[in-house]
Amino acid sequence: LPVELMYFKGENMVSKNKLTWATASEINCDYYKIERSIDAYDWKEVGTIKGVGNSSQTVKYYMNDYFIKDELYYYKLSQYDFDGKFEEFRIIVIDNTNDFRNRKLVSITNTFGQEVQYDYKGIKIYRYDDGYVKKTY
Repeated sequence: LPVELMYFKGENMVSKNKLTWATASEINCDYYKIERSIDAYDWKEVGTIKGVGNSSQTVKYYMNDYFIKDELYYYKLSQYDFDGKFEEFRIIVIDNTNDFRNRKLVSITNTFGQEVQYDYKGIKIYRYDDGYVKKTY
């Protein structure tokens, strides 16, 4: 693959959503595009970031989305080559509702109940101090 993505994640920072990703290697990488949706069907471009072209070292990127409301947002990361070919990566979700901002994360586990890190690949179960539970893929 032209890009070996290490992670793509997002975080609500009250006045913005911060989106971060890192690559382990890049070949022929022109740019990255971030898109946002409230229903995971209709997408609007948040912005683009220039890629480094070619790299065999870790490269970290970030983009801030300042046009947020108290809603659930889906984000999609796409990588474009110099020749116009592109690859879409997994969709992430950021919950900007007021209730979520007051919650404290207690644990992140897999389906076997084992504690995992945020960048774990697979089904993650987030448990919060108010009893709210959220599953992500």
